[in-house]
Amino acid sequence: MKEWVQRFYYGVLYAWYALYAVALLGIWTVAPAYFDTLNSVLKYFIIGFLLVRFNPWTKDVAFTAFDRTIVFSAAFFLLASTAVTSLITNALNLPNMH
Repeated sequence: MKEWVQRFYYGVLYAWYALYAVALLGIWTVAPAYFDTLNSVLKYFIIGFLLVRFNPWTKDVAFTAFDRTIVFSAAFFLLASTAVTSLITNALNLPNMH
């Protein structure tokens, strides 16, 4: 796997975690506005990665530890970006970004 792909992924993921923490702690009230953008970047990266890496025309793909991380993160991210974000937004009475 290309090293830049892993660096990009982890950079975006850690930024997502940081924004989540900042929003939950109320340190920066503008942080929720960035959720949509960061959610989209992470979501489309995971979509692209999964489509390219695990398409049906690829032969003999070894399932690596990074692949496992992406698959787990995809499931967690989909859960968090739909259910948890909605709960946090409602609990903190944050304005809807749509």
